[in-house]
Amino acid sequence: MKTKLLLTAIFSIAFFSFSQAQVGQRARIEQGIRSGELTRGETARLRYEQRDTRRDIRDARKDGFISRRERREIRHDRRRNSRDIFRMKHNHRERRF
Repeated sequence: MKTKLLLTAIFSIAFFSFSQAQVGQRARIEQGIRSGELTRGETARLRYEQRDTRRDIRDARKDGFISRRERREIRHDRRRNSRDIFRMKHNHRERRF
C-alpha cells in the first residue's frame, strides 16, 4: 500500500512538471507575438509543436503509467520546443503588423 502511494505521488509530480513546462513555453510564445519577435509562420509552427507535445503526454497517460522511454521522448520534445522558441525569437525577423 505504501509503495502504491509513493508511486502515485511520484507520477503526479511528473505530470505537474510536464504541464508547468507547457504553460511557461506558451507564455514565451505569447510574449513573442506581442513584442513582434515571432512572425505568423513561426507562431504557427511553434503552436503545432506544442500541440504535438501535449498529444504525446496525453497518449503516455492513457495506460496510467509513463514508461522511461515515454518520459525521455516527452523531455526531448519539451527541450526541442524550448530551443525552437528561443531561436525563432532571436532570428532578427519581425512581424509586420
